[in-house]
Amino acid sequence: MGVVFVSRGLSSQLRAIRVMDERDRLLALAQEQWRELDARLVADPRGLPRDIRDVLFPAPNQAVRWTLRAQALPARGTSVPLSELELTVRQEGASSAPLTLSAVYPTDWVPPEWF
Repeated sequence: MGVVFVSRGLSSQLRAIRVMDERDRLLALAQEQWRELDARLVADPRGLPRDIRDVLFPAPNQAVRWTLRAQALPARGTSVPLSELELTVRQEGASSAPLTLSAVYPTDWVPPEWF
């Protein structure tokens, strides 16, 4: 009987470790993609891809998709209109929840197709 409890405990611990590893991998991919997008937004937003919905990462992460969504923020006394960008990364076929990062940029920097 004790072996069954130990076995179940180890099994759930291994599942928890796999989930944490997957989240760490998604976070690393999201941060890498965000750094690339950020650098391109600051340097020259005209060179950015226009279709940013459901984009696959290159190999060996081709089972991971990312999507970018832009939303204009209400004016709050700033002289520059602002928009929030949300980068969502998700693993295909995985039961884990998608990971989302967000940041605020001047609306002028964001391609109109992203809204």
